[in-house]
Amino acid sequence: MKKEKTKDRKYMKTTIHNLRRAGMLCVSLALMALTLGSCASDIENIQPSSPDKESGQTKYPTTTIRMYIGTPDMDGETQKIVNELASNAKTRGTLTRALTLDGNGKVEADQDFVATCYIINERTQQLGKFTYKWRTKRSDSNYLLLDDPNGEGKPQNITVQWIKGAATNNISGNDWKVCAVAGGTEKEVGGGANGTMRHAVNFQPQMVRDNSPETKQGGNVRMANNNEPIAFISNSKPVTMRNGAPFARFRFKMPGTLVKIKVKRDDNVSKSHDYFLKTNALHPMGVFCPITDKGELKAGDISTWWESTCPVIVRNFNNNDNYILHLNGKADEAIHLTEGGAEYDVWYMWGMPTDKTGVETMMGSWTGGYILKQAKKANAQGPFISKHIFKNDGGKMRTLTANVNDSEPYPAFNFLNFLSRAAKHNVAAPKTWWDNDLVIPGDKWPDDSHDWRKKNGSVWYTWEEAMQHKRVMPEDNVWHTPSLTELTTLFPFPAEYGRWKDQSWDIYVCNGDQRTFTNKTELWKEWMTLYADMEDSQGYMYIRDLFPGNGGDLASEQMKNLNTQGFFSHYFTTADGKKTYGIRFFRSAKYGDRLCCAYKWETKNWPDCKWTNENQLIVTSRWIGNAPLKVSDIMSDAWWNGEDSKYNVQVNLPCQAENSGLSYTNDHSAMTLVAGNTYQASSNGGHFARAFSKYKGGTFQRKNNYRKGFIHPFTNRQMCLERGKWGDEYFEEGSGKGTGKQWGLPKTGWHANPR
Repeated sequence: MKKEKTKDRKYMKTTIHNLRRAGMLCVSLALMALTLGSCASDIENIQPSSPDKESGQTKYPTTTIRMYIGTPDMDGETQKIVNELASNAKTRGTLTRALTLDGNGKVEADQDFVATCYIINERTQQLGKFTYKWRTKRSDSNYLLLDDPNGEGKPQNITVQWIKGAATNNISGNDWKVCAVAGGTEKEVGGGANGTMRHAVNFQPQMVRDNSPETKQGGNVRMANNNEPIAFISNSKPVTMRNGAPFARFRFKMPGTLVKIKVKRDDNVSKSHDYFLKTNALHPMGVFCPITDKGELKAGDISTWWESTCPVIVRNFNNNDNYILHLNGKADEAIHLTEGGAEYDVWYMWGMPTDKTGVETMMGSWTGGYILKQAKKANAQGPFISKHIFKNDGGKMRTLTANVNDSEPYPAFNFLNFLSRAAKHNVAAPKTWWDNDLVIPGDKWPDDSHDWRKKNGSVWYTWEEAMQHKRVMPEDNVWHTPSLTELTTLFPFPAEYGRWKDQSWDIYVCNGDQRTFTNKTELWKEWMTLYADMEDSQGYMYIRDLFPGNGGDLASEQMKNLNTQGFFSHYFTTADGKKTYGIRFFRSAKYGDRLCCAYKWETKNWPDCKWTNENQLIVTSRWIGNAPLKVSDIMSDAWWNGEDSKYNVQVNLPCQAENSGLSYTNDHSAMTLVAGNTYQASSNGGHFARAFSKYKGGTFQRKNNYRKGFIHPFTNRQMCLERGKWGDEYFEEGSGKGTGKQWGLPKTGWHANPR
């Protein structure tokens, strides 16, 4: 994808330059459901994936070493974490693959605690392993203790498998060390020297399958359940001698960070209780591998053995390896708390910190519309984003608390949903709105009192009329005729994948094989302007937007603050041609998935209009942001009409007629919307418009040869205040600190609750 992004930027840069020059864990660790007994079984039965021909299992040379195994300690922070998990445990008893909590939320006595133990000699590069089982008990003060079921202080015959280097039964001397990893299952992984497989302890949960293109490891979403491990490690300690035999000592602690996720409910906002967490700050999927990619051994801090196996995700900011958790507050795995009269859904997520800069942890609604908002920062604006770095939180617990909140834009933004900028209705006679979405009979206004059009004035607008905002728009300095790029808000307008182009081709949303959108996972590139300067020039309102044909004195200087971004989108038109769905505006280089919206296009009384006056193209959108939804997830009436449908933004566009060239086609099966722009065309109708018609059973078109059309105004208030600056250095994009002009809000003609 890096090549594609480089190509995108190159084409976009060249185009604009030329134009201007021309003119819990998922899961909730709610704690994790394999019994200790099953953990021991996992370790014995899940064998490395390089089998020999006879047994189907990897064979390592073995020796028997008579040695002492010390009674292990539990680190103090780990004791606190065990108590935290116990305090919120489900009464049925939850698990961590290494620890089981009883019905009272305490660690059960007499359960197995199984670890993969290693004997390492860094100088000779010898590595042996053995599995050892301790038993748990509780102290009088309720602390976790580990006992040796084989008897404390007794020498034992330990069978050691030698993974690397020469097998030996002599581990005396200063160079031998022991360490351990508990809570996972053994596995062979790739990535070794010369393509070899390597032994590791695996902490990779089963992921939900996702066949999206470029998803490297088969899945990118984890559903909250009770089947997740927390790792426990014992860092390397020297092998000492007792009574002439080796003595191995262990002290277990939790590496990484345990994150407690708390979401405060508000049923007035939504009763769905369905959320997600997306992070590249922690990796809850991976392995502890004692052998490096160069084939070397290194003892010491065992947390440095961690290698993430988080999948690279398609719908993702800069293709980072984000981990996505589906946090279902109605599922059995969620913990429900009441604190101070408020209800919370709670999960736990364990993970190892990443080595990335600019890390982010985001939380939001799985169904879109409403947001989760930071609870700990009173002045925080917009959807939940934490930039906390967990590198210094090893062995600790951290809490992320979010409140369910009505929709609210990001800092320096005015809207979450692009469609919120569109007026609710078309503009009627000058200074008035269509009061509904019904088709007007004939081509004349039923009211002949409007002096601008005089008696029986036409319902159509020329480009010159549409641009005169003071004469046309119902309010001064709050509305304008949208640019062609702004009209992309209402219609699909994809460019050729990977590059800017003129985008003049037709998009067929018909039935059968001719339809353009037949693959739910195909990537389409779209360009959207988030901020552009606007200027009143002799009564004409110009938006300085990127536009095919821009040039002359309306190019370079007047478009210098343009913030236009490339986004990816997925589309699909149903086989019968009746509906088209889209997941739009994700994976921006500067904004990631934060402005992503779900879309639906459908028609009413079309194309068989039966000459009613209610013939419409209906455009519905809902902001979903970072929620990892696919087109297939939104292709149901239940999704659009369910609990969170109140966050939909809808525009009904009347199919009054299509105006093409010198003729009018008034059969209630098409429409033409004027695009306001800086395009310097001829006086014979060369300006642009967007049209919808019944051509081939349903077509979206870009028009550049029309005389008149309708106006669907957009607010002067832009999506954001972040101005653009072309070149390798960006001026304000993605900064959250925009300094662009802030226009006033409309008082009429708007949606009742714009999102």
